[in-house]
Amino acid sequence: MPLTMPLAPLEVAERLFAAISDNEAQTWSTPKVVARRADHEPPNAQTAYPFLWPLHDSAVLLLYHRVGAQEGRNWYHPIRELVRLDPDWLAAP
Repeated sequence: MPLTMPLAPLEVAERLFAAISDNEAQTWSTPKVVARRADHEPPNAQTAYPFLWPLHDSAVLLLYHRVGAQEGRNWYHPIRELVRLDPDWLAAP
């Protein structure tokens, strides 16, 4: 299944969304938030550079960077996070 990582148009730095297609990208599921700035993080904390890898069991591995979420964690030293995305969860309404 194709997977995309559209970013929220007004909150690019705060949330990452994912959607999935089962018909060659003709239509997409409703985008779901897969990463967000935590309430305790500074307002300038960002999520960026999502990378996707399909896994053998149909799941998808998401790697993304968090910048400014902690002291000293800037663009040169981002926090990298891995998330396993279940395609059934992405496809659900």
